[in-house]
Amino acid sequence: MLEHCNSLLNLAIYCILINKPPNSKDIPMKPKIFTDNITPNPKVSLSYLSSPILSPPTREHLFLTLHNLLLTRVRKKRLKIDTDDNCTHCKQAPEDIQHIFLCPASQPAVNWMRRKIDGIAPELAKENHFSIFTLNFSIVDSNRKFSVIWLIANFINAIWHSRIEPTDNIIARVLADMKPKIENLKKTQLYSNCFYPF
Repeated sequence: MLEHCNSLLNLAIYCILINKPPNSKDIPMKPKIFTDNITPNPKVSLSYLSSPILSPPTREHLFLTLHNLLLTRVRKKRLKIDTDDNCTHCKQAPEDIQHIFLCPASQPAVNWMRRKIDGIAPELAKENHFSIFTLNFSIVDSNRKFSVIWLIANFINAIWHSRIEPTDNIIARVLADMKPKIENLKKTQLYSNCFYPF
């Protein structure tokens, strides 16, 4: 009897939270789980998440990106937060994780980062942008690997924040975010011990 009362109480609380009457036909609603895996080889990409060179906030943002959990316009539309999923910068395509790196408005920043990455690890020059920015690659030299992972993780964070701010100059915001981080990193013992110079 007590168990039945608890389940009724739980149902009532649930109905209040989702703003539905208790006698609604869609109660209890089945959760909708979307498993859009954006990484073609998640084992490789996710192994880089545990890299000791990343700060916790950067690691968390990278986790959200690799698991397709950033609140892009496509995700907002799917969650019924917004009615339009088109990119606010180019207005040419739906804004999902992949579009963030392919958007014409992002290209100056993406090309700047690719020049840095290709200078550290020339073997990555043949990889496409999306493979690079989802960490779907392999680098043998650990110093080069640490440098590339640190740059990519911090770049993903910077480009995401530059795109959610109302600005047309994404590259300026990315550089304003990245350059001080790079300068601060270069002053540390970690940089001289573990990183390939960039």
